[in-house]
Amino acid sequence: MRNKVIKFLASLPEAPEDQFNEALLLYMKSPVPNPGLVRSYNQQGYSPQRLNELVYDLKKAFDISNSEIVVVPKVVDKKSTASDSGLPEGFPEFSKGPVGNQERKAYLAEHNITSDSFKNVDMDAAIKAHLLKEAGNKVLTEAAKKMQVNVVDEDLVAEVKALIESKSPITDELAVKINSSNESTKIEIGLIIGSAADKQRNEKFEKVVALITAGEVPPVSLIREIYNDTEMSDENAKAILEEATALVNSSANQDTDSKVDEILKELASKQFKKEDLTDEFKKELQEKTGFDDEKFSVFMKQIESITTVVDEVADKVLKSKKQGTDTETSKSEAEKK
Repeated sequence: MRNKVIKFLASLPEAPEDQFNEALLLYMKSPVPNPGLVRSYNQQGYSPQRLNELVYDLKKAFDISNSEIVVVPKVVDKKSTASDSGLPEGFPEFSKGPVGNQERKAYLAEHNITSDSFKNVDMDAAIKAHLLKEAGNKVLTEAAKKMQVNVVDEDLVAEVKALIESKSPITDELAVKINSSNESTKIEIGLIIGSAADKQRNEKFEKVVALITAGEVPPVSLIREIYNDTEMSDENAKAILEEATALVNSSANQDTDSKVDEILKELASKQFKKEDLTDEFKKELQEKTGFDDEKFSVFMKQIESITTVVDEVADKVLKSKKQGTDTETSKSEAEKK
């Protein structure tokens, strides 16, 4: 596939639109196509800037350097064709004279072509117009096919989405349609199915979390039942249980930290002193926090640091007031003397 991409880059189609469409097809077949880029290129279509960006992404996807791309010069075929004589490709050679006239009439009848008259010149003009029209239709059909490769089948996507939202299974007939759809449609449907699967996994995981939060430890069999997966290994089930337990503990720790902060702020605002930390107060506080003895001991050290500061501030205030009182007394005795 990589060599095919190098060959494509070395001999790009003449039309920039064809370069864009073929480059996008090749990019979608790369080992790890980016669904977001595919959707963006698909929806916005060709522009000179997007073509440059797409070629860059294509090189990057296949790890191709510029030195690997050897541009092949295009050789113009000098061989004469029907178009050189003003006649389209496929124009038949007729005999001369009356035989050629009969051959033209037979050709008109075989291909259901109408002519203004049975003169050779009129019949040749009618045949030429018919062949040019067929050639034009062929070009348009091929262009439409190329465009169709990049167009998402919105009806098929909507059908899959409706089934997923209603939690109905994808039928075999629909699976065949998906498999036969183009790459862009498959990518779009894959994203929808993947998103729905993630949502279902999250919902199942939340059920396990709810059980643990309620104080229950669900057995492996219950986890298999919740995930509707009877073949889930014990290892996977235990991994889900451990992840859910860690999430519950983390949430509980956050709640505890928040509760601790509130209690510390409350004690600081009320200017609790060490003398207020009675055994009865400590007992009530431990019940309020729900801490075990070890954790409560650490918590009390935090509280004691607050009360120490409060006591120090109170001592300074008392000393300041005492000094002020002593000064006033000295002044009063001096005035009496």
